[in-house]
Amino acid sequence: MFKNKKQGLIVIHDDNLFFISYDHHKKQQILDTFSISSFLDTDTVIEISEIKFQDYDFPLLVVPDFWLGSRTYDFQSTDKSAIESFISRKLKVEFPQNQGVQNLFSYDVARKTKGSQEIVSLFMQEPKAGELLERLAVHRFRPVRIASPGLIWNARLKRSVGSFEKQNIGLLYLINRECFLLFFYKGNFLFSRTIPLPEVSGDDSSRADTLTYEINQSAYHLSQRTKAQLDRIFLVSRADDNTDRLREKIGRNITVLDEKTAGIRDARTLSEELGLAADFTPEELTSPDSVPGVSDRLLIKEIETNRIQITGIIIGLVLLVMLCAELSFLINVSRRESSAIITGEEDPKAVIEHYNNTLDSLLADNEREKPLSVIGRLAASLPQNIVIESLEIEQEPSPSIYFRGQAAADDINDFSSTLRSLVENINTNLNISNQITIDNIEIEMTEKQPGTTRLIYHISFRLDLI
Repeated sequence: MFKNKKQGLIVIHDDNLFFISYDHHKKQQILDTFSISSFLDTDTVIEISEIKFQDYDFPLLVVPDFWLGSRTYDFQSTDKSAIESFISRKLKVEFPQNQGVQNLFSYDVARKTKGSQEIVSLFMQEPKAGELLERLAVHRFRPVRIASPGLIWNARLKRSVGSFEKQNIGLLYLINRECFLLFFYKGNFLFSRTIPLPEVSGDDSSRADTLTYEINQSAYHLSQRTKAQLDRIFLVSRADDNTDRLREKIGRNITVLDEKTAGIRDARTLSEELGLAADFTPEELTSPDSVPGVSDRLLIKEIETNRIQITGIIIGLVLLVMLCAELSFLINVSRRESSAIITGEEDPKAVIEHYNNTLDSLLADNEREKPLSVIGRLAASLPQNIVIESLEIEQEPSPSIYFRGQAAADDINDFSSTLRSLVENINTNLNISNQITIDNIEIEMTEKQPGTTRLIYHISFRLDLI
C-alpha cells in the first residue's frame, strides 16, 4: 500500500536552512535546522535522521526575495518548447557562473498594445542556488517549486485586496527585532527590504522613527523606479507594539490587514526564526495557484517522463494479461477436444466441422479491430500533452475500451486544439465503425500543473470496438 506523506516546506532565512512540518492543528514545527554554509560544505558531514523525515515530502522551497530575478524578452513564437529553449539559452549566456540557472525559471506570456508579444521570465539569480538544490537532492529532498515571501504575499494580496492591480501598495510586517517592507506595483511584486529594529519598550518613539525613515526611503525608491506614488500601506504585526500608537506616529495611510480575509493566521511563535515564512499555510504548499515562483525544469521533465513510463508499464501489463488469458483458453479448448476424440465421446467429423465453422468465424472476425490492436493504435493517436491514467477493457454487453487521461494545456484554446487533434488521430488510426467526436469526451475537472502555469484537464471517453 502506498502511504500519503505529510506536506512540509524548506525555508531559507538569516543564512539558515529550516525544515518545517505542520501538526494536526496546522501549526508549524521546526524538524531540523542547518546553516547554509555547513550544508553546502562538502567536507562537513550533515546528519539527517531518515526516521524523522521518512513521513514527509517537501514540495516547496522558500528562498529570500533577492535570490530571484526577472527579465523581459521580445519573442513572438507561441511554441512552448521554443520559448523554454530561448529563455534557457539567454540565462546561460547572461549568468555563466550560476550552476543550473538555465533550468531554474518560469515565465508568462504578455501581449503588448500593438499586438506583439513579450516573455516575462522569473529565474534563480543566486549563484549558490544550483549547488544548494544539488546538495538537497543528495539527501533525497527535491522541491518541485521555489518561491519567495514577496511572491507568496503578492498572490495573497491579489486575492484579498480590491483593485490590487491598479494600486501601488506597501506591506509592513513587524516582528520584535525586525521589520519586513514589501512593495507591489500594479499587482506585481517589486522589491523588499529587511530592517533591524530596536527592542520593544514603553517608549515606541525609536521604533517609530526607524520605521518612518525606512518607509519614506522605500517610497522614494518606488517612485524613482515606477514614476508613481505609494497609494497605501498594510500592516501585519507579530510584535508587542501598540499598533494604533505606532500608526499614529508614522503618520501615513496605514491599514491593519484583515488576516482572515487574506487567508493567514497568527504565527507569532516562530516569526523570530522564520520571518515572513512563519505564517505560510499547508494549503499554500499543495496549491500551485497559491505559490507562484520558479520551477526546476529538469525535475518537471523527470516527473512527466516517469508518468509516461508508468503508463507504458500499465499498457504492457494489460496486453500481457490478455495474451496469457487467450493462450490459456486455447490450450484448455485443445485439451478438451483432443480428449473427447480419443475416448470416443465426440464424433471426429463433428469436431472437424466445428473447427471449420470456427475458422470461418475467425476469418470473418478478422475484419474487426481487436482490443490489443486498438490499444496500440490508441496510444499512438495521443497528442504529446496527453498522458494515460487508466484503460478499462469491457466485453459485455459489447467490446469497448474506456479511456481516462490528463491533458496539459496553456489555455482553453490550446485545450480545444488538443481535443481536435485527439479526435482526428483516433478516427484516422483506428478501424472502428462508431467514430468518436469531441462531444463524446467528458471533461471532469481542471487544476494547475505543479510548477507551471499550464492547466491540467482530466478527460475520459469510451470506444466501441464493434
